[in-house]
Amino acid sequence: MPKYTLHYFAAPGRAEVARLIAVVGGLDWEDKHYGYDDWPAFKAKTPFGQVPVLEVDGKMLGQSAAIERYLAKQAGLLPQGDDWAVAHAEALQGFLTDIMNDIMPTMQIKDLDARIKARQDLLQGATKDKLTRLNAAVEAAGGKHVAGGKLSNVDLAIFVALSQLKSGQYDGIPKDVLSPYPALSSFQQYIAGLEPIKKHYAGITEGSRLAYKPDSA
Repeated sequence: MPKYTLHYFAAPGRAEVARLIAVVGGLDWEDKHYGYDDWPAFKAKTPFGQVPVLEVDGKMLGQSAAIERYLAKQAGLLPQGDDWAVAHAEALQGFLTDIMNDIMPTMQIKDLDARIKARQDLLQGATKDKLTRLNAAVEAAGGKHVAGGKLSNVDLAIFVALSQLKSGQYDGIPKDVLSPYPALSSFQQYIAGLEPIKKHYAGITEGSRLAYKPDSA
């Protein structure tokens, strides 16, 4: 069995889904972090001058979506079901990108009050609409797994996105942001309570990853 090395920064960011796939899948993997000092030297070695990068047997794979799908296949965590069910699950994963793309431009707003207002406007507008639609989709799928009645990389991607939203890391987005969306709130707590994930975050005592733990933890 190969050894997988995931290269990224210490923050959840664009590597957290891949990390959880490796954790849940029981893969032999290393989580290698970079800081300001050692990042420039490694950047020159990456395929696209960015991370995350997955290294396997000396070969490097860039782009988080490709990494996630590759690891999910190795871990047996690709969505299950007929072709339509799998495509629907992957469409939900794409929809997550739309939700986060609403928020990302607000990171460039330097004025705190303006940044908070922009995000609050999203929670009453475009993001509210998208979360309502995602809530309905998760509910229609049964509330625990979005494809095949089995945990998949798409479930983990939804979990990470919801956890980031409620983490408090975004000024203007409250930690109870999921309260109006009961299916999403329940789904996020269900995934957080799965034993491999619960164990993975057990030692977290501060920072945004607190949101990845069950609320009762």
